Amino acid sequence: MRQQTWVVMFMALLGMNSFALVDKAGQAEPPARPDEPEVEHVDFERHIATLFSRFGCNSGMCHGSFQGQGGFRLSLFGQSPQQDYEALMARTEVPRVDRTALETSLLLTKPSGREEHGGGILFHSKSWEYGLIRRWIEDGARHVPGSGAVGKLVLQPDSLSPLTIGQIVPLKAVAHFHDGHQEEVTLFSEFRCRDESIAEVNQSGVLTARAAGATALVVSYRGAFASLPVLVPFPANAESPVRCEPANIVDVLVDKRIQQLALTASPPTTDNEFLRRATLDVLATLPTPEDILRFEADRTPFKRERFIDRVLAHPRRAAVWATKLCDMTGCHLDTLEVPEGLRTKRAKMWHDWFRQRFANNVHYDEIVHGVLCATSRQAQPVETWIDEEATLIHAAEVGFESDYADRPSLDLFWRRIGPSGQVAVEDLAELTASAFLGLRLHCARCHHHPYDQWSQRDFAGYAAIFDRVQFGSSTALRTAMNHRLAVRRQARDQGQSTPELPRVQEVFLSATRRPLGDAALHSDTLPQAPHGPTFADEADPREALFRWLTRPDNPYFAKNVVNRVWAKYFGLGLVEPVDSMAASNPSTCPELLDRLATEFVRSGYDLAQLERLILTSQAYQRSSCLTGNNAGDRDRFARAAVRPLPAETLVDALNMALETSEDFGPDVPAGSQAIELAPSRFSNRRVNDLFRILGRGDRKSLCDCDRSPSPSIRQAIHLMSDAHVMQMITTGRLARLLSEKHSDADIVEEFYLATFSRSPDDEERALVLQHVSESDNRAEALADLVWALINSREFVTNH
Repeated sequence: MRQQTWVVMFMALLGMNSFALVDKAGQAEPPARPDEPEVEHVDFERHIATLFSRFGCNSGMCHGSFQGQGGFRLSLFGQSPQQDYEALMARTEVPRVDRTALETSLLLTKPSGREEHGGGILFHSKSWEYGLIRRWIEDGARHVPGSGAVGKLVLQPDSLSPLTIGQIVPLKAVAHFHDGHQEEVTLFSEFRCRDESIAEVNQSGVLTARAAGATALVVSYRGAFASLPVLVPFPANAESPVRCEPANIVDVLVDKRIQQLALTASPPTTDNEFLRRATLDVLATLPTPEDILRFEADRTPFKRERFIDRVLAHPRRAAVWATKLCDMTGCHLDTLEVPEGLRTKRAKMWHDWFRQRFANNVHYDEIVHGVLCATSRQAQPVETWIDEEATLIHAAEVGFESDYADRPSLDLFWRRIGPSGQVAVEDLAELTASAFLGLRLHCARCHHHPYDQWSQRDFAGYAAIFDRVQFGSSTALRTAMNHRLAVRRQARDQGQSTPELPRVQEVFLSATRRPLGDAALHSDTLPQAPHGPTFADEADPREALFRWLTRPDNPYFAKNVVNRVWAKYFGLGLVEPVDSMAASNPSTCPELLDRLATEFVRSGYDLAQLERLILTSQAYQRSSCLTGNNAGDRDRFARAAVRPLPAETLVDALNMALETSEDFGPDVPAGSQAIELAPSRFSNRRVNDLFRILGRGDRKSLCDCDRSPSPSIRQAIHLMSDAHVMQMITTGRLARLLSEKHSDADIVEEFYLATFSRSPDDEERALVLQHVSESDNRAEALADLVWALINSREFVTNH
């Protein structure tokens, strides 16, 4: 491809504005920390054990490590106060706690520097920390088990008005203990701000506003959390804001947020921008030039709403959601059952099952029930199921078509194998928590979660919901298969020819619980929802879990879905990461998340209705152009974000623009588009490399978070120089237009519509036509144009 001076000029012409903005703000020194907390009775769990956490003594790098430090081992992150107390009181040559000679206790001499201490000096002998520990020893060094159990942690004040830059606000943390006692625990708590460039907080709970923006303050104490939104309005802006009437409740709450931050909202998108954005978001491809011209010519009111209804009913939307659900539920080839040759076929069954349900607008709760509570046979007789399973396997051996999507449940979700056989119960528990609750429970497998409220016992209780789910041969299946094998042997002995019996396995509920590994210490824990009810007497605890999830007051299920849908259309969730709905990770706009979740529940978990609510909002239809002071809006409410196209979307958009197609190899049906691809990896190396470069992800993580959210140098180089892309440019649409003898102006117009979804402006048109007219080779000159268009930021982003 020729890269002449005009290409450089043209690329510069296509460039878009930068969206980076750095706010400069003066800083004020926070007031000094109070001398000491007011503690009437020193308690081991409430005060002493919390100091271990505050100073990092019980971290994995110190005494919380598996082997401890210096012969002294604490429970990791303080998950067992009893263990910590016993370690302190254990008999040693020099007592760590000496009630007869207080000042010689190692608990005082080491952290104060009077004895050599690997952790350095943590406090001096005149500090309140030293005095507190001394008082506890002097009072008998007692431990009341459970005294530190916190029912609720609250902040005072419980809300903040918008702050000015440099403003200082002292905060208090108050713990409500299970025994009914309340106590200020500010100096025993951990304070932090989610974005310290906007606001800082010291360990005395003194908050200082540093720069304009929105963040959240989070405080934790003994596994309990509380948070406050922190809003620092932007400086006044001379530009008059664009006022639009709210289209729905989304705009009411978003506009409130914009006004609180004194932001200037960007104007609405043009019709072309809206059409391109919505088509990319809903259908993962570009509108055709014909679609664009038809939309431009439509002068009737509510044409955007009618377009939204059309794309939400489009069959391709079902494929988009099926691919997203395959990411969320971990459809990974390497964990699917053998034989390996059928794994890509089973992956397509997985994708087809979701696709059919979205095509039929099955509500989201029904879809989740079909996954979460799946067994292979459901209530079907075993003999009937064996025949159907054998037919399915035979069909998979010869092609990609099957009737698996007609089955009531996605048993493939549970048909996973690992290096040692069936995938561990803990892995399945983590995956369901991430996909359907938006919770990251991984840390709690082995210890109390250091940044969330989950203990190892909480994790064991949740995992116990799934520990009777087995993949293999149930007694009924084994009996039926043995009978069939006996009949087959008898027929063969009589000289009859009989067809081969494929090996069949099923997902079933066993009477025997599978053992836990990491959480084996708590293997006696009853099945329990995360901080929810227990399901000890349930025939299938998964059914009880599903009923709990779909209760209107459930704190996770609806919010998790809403958050993921919001991230799909805005490029950023109301909670980030999207599968981290943690107490320590509050929403950027809690009121909006709560209201959308309420509306989603009221709709009967109708995903299309939720999408329509978002798509018809003024918030979604705002321009990405910087306006006034909104360049600093990190939450993407005042303006639309310029977002890179997901891997499948970019591949399909490129083929749509160039009128070409891809061959993804033998792992998928011929003629498949990228958004329809089910496998997590491909036998065709070029296809694997393509998707790795474009950031598709391989689904090895326990969530859909392994996709690359931003473009890379490798992606840019691929589009600029890959031989396959170069061939695509000169074939397809360009070859067709040249063979049909279209004029230069018509070809330029069509390629702008096909790539940017708009016509060229006068300057762009004149530059391109001049280049073509001055070139010795018309076809090469037009190919230069196409190359420049597909390598521009305007093409590879959704804006």
